[in-house]
Amino acid sequence: MLAPRGPKPELAVVLCHGYGAPGDDLVPIGAAVSRALGSDAAARVAFAFPEAPLELGFGGRAWWHIDIERFQRAIMLGDIEPLLDEVPDGLADARKKLRETIDEIAR
Repeated sequence: MLAPRGPKPELAVVLCHGYGAPGDDLVPIGAAVSRALGSDAAARVAFAFPEAPLELGFGGRAWWHIDIERFQRAIMLGDIEPLLDEVPDGLADARKKLRETIDEIAR
């Protein structure tokens, strides 16, 4: 978490990394945005970078499992459309864990 310098933040920005990225993948973005805001605004903003619950190995993490090979096959066969509306297993659990994290940050 990048905490502001000063009193309790007025705003929290939560950035979630993508599939296979490490938990700290977006920290440089938070730092860059904080610098771009200028010291007065940055002093009122905290950035949080929650780490996805699933470990994929080699530092990579995921919010839910994605069958990459299945998507690649569907793309090669021109049959990706049916996959786009699927709700992945693990999405509800990831949403719950992220909501708990956001609630904790808000407190």
